[in-house]
Amino acid sequence: MVVMTAMVVAVMMVMMIMMMVVVVVVVAVMVAVVVVVVVTSVMMSTVVATWTVMVVVVAVVVVVVVMMMMTMMVAMVVVAMVVVVVRMKMMSARAAATVMMVRTHVHGRGKLLVDVVVLLYPSFVLLPLSYERLFLVVSQGVRLLDLAGCTQRLQAR
Repeated sequence: MVVMTAMVVAVMMVMMIMMMVVVVVVVAVMVAVVVVVVVTSVMMSTVVATWTVMVVVVAVVVVVVVMMMMTMMVAMVVVAMVVVVVRMKMMSARAAATVMMVRTHVHGRGKLLVDVVVLLYPSFVLLPLSYERLFLVVSQGVRLLDLAGCTQRLQAR
């Protein structure tokens, strides 16, 4: 358990460092854009220069936003993976075996659904469900989703 806590703390530290790097890059880019805008407007005060500056500013803002979103997504995925691993270690051997069995039988969205259930399960403590029953329900739901998808594809033909 101590090892797991240390692992989660290490991951959080890495995420914080990544976010700091992103913030520094964003600030540097913004300063560069301001310098470009000022220099361009001083050198040539024409309509073309104004439009060029606007396009550059919009492009930089879009790139910065996309970078921040990607960083946040990576951070969330890594933290979620660590939490899933920690929860699997905390489960009973039988429950963990059930989770692994269900994960091997489902594909795509199903694997994600199983991971989400592992993440959220402690909040379902009031429900009278063991892990085994819960994952059997999840696997049935995934099978139904897959069947619905197959039916839609057949009807489309």
